[in-house]
Amino acid sequence: MKKIAQILATLVLLFLVGSFYSYRLVQDPPGMTIDEASIGYNAVLIGKTGRDETGRFLPLFALTINGRDWKQPSSIYATAVLFKFFGASVFNLRLVSVITTLISLVLIVYLNY
Repeated sequence: MKKIAQILATLVLLFLVGSFYSYRLVQDPPGMTIDEASIGYNAVLIGKTGRDETGRFLPLFALTINGRDWKQPSSIYATAVLFKFFGASVFNLRLVSVITTLISLVLIVYLNY
């Protein structure tokens, strides 16, 4: 019974933390930065064609912003998967960061026990 209570408390805590981090996710800050736009653009391209903006097929690191910057594959591929299931939007683009934060929180707590 104690284990079920711990799991339930953990789920409630994750829900509260997720709600806190996703509150006004699209409104603050308004608009997108160049980094968000490049990740979103490459995620849409990879989700539709499997190629990034430079034409490389499923690149390990996506070359973005006119070939001047490299982006982490985890953020681009996680965004591509989320876009594939829920459609491309600014909310879904920023939701990837919230999901990554929640997964990191779970892993930190789990690995410390």
